[in-house]
Amino acid sequence: MVWSTTTGERLAAPFIGHTYTVYCVQLSLDKIASCDYRDLRIWHSHIGELLIPPIQVKARSLAWTPNGQQLIAGCFDGSIKLFDASTATTTGSLIAEWKGHTNVIYSIAVSRNGKFLASGSDDNTVRLWDTATQQQIGPNGLQHDGYVTSVAISPDGCHLASGGSDEKVRIWSLQHIFAKSLDGNTPKNAVRSICLQYTKLY
Repeated sequence: MVWSTTTGERLAAPFIGHTYTVYCVQLSLDKIASCDYRDLRIWHSHIGELLIPPIQVKARSLAWTPNGQQLIAGCFDGSIKLFDASTATTTGSLIAEWKGHTNVIYSIAVSRNGKFLASGSDDNTVRLWDTATQQQIGPNGLQHDGYVTSVAISPDGCHLASGGSDEKVRIWSLQHIFAKSLDGNTPKNAVRSICLQYTKLY
């Protein structure tokens, strides 16, 4: 469903079509992307109709590129796939694919300028990728002590935050690729979601 953040009113009827648990929903301009274990779907955000036929891919996480024309999917097989989601396409064709993780990708974050992305996986690593070359940036996986469920990139592109089942939030300098672990005041449970806003962590 789509809700107004100012009035709390429902703006669109339920989007019906998935036949499995919906793992992720991402909003971009007038489009909504959603995924389950069977496929991912791109909807018109105001009327709830599919813009293109369902894309047959087993995705666990999603992220839009800044221009809203391409959709990135983190998949159960550990791959990251980039799809054409513009209104000019009728199929959601595959543009590029990144491989490096060895297990399901729980979270994807894209930098504000669209030049790189971060992925967090069940293989206990965070990885950075160049969106132009599809090559991995920096070390071969930034390590956690458990699976990584959430990643976020600061608006200025200088820092990356990650959290997961090891009950820690880690802040990585993307200029020097080192980690600061925030584990003193975090709940004694897995970290499920992170959002970065310049110097503030939510």
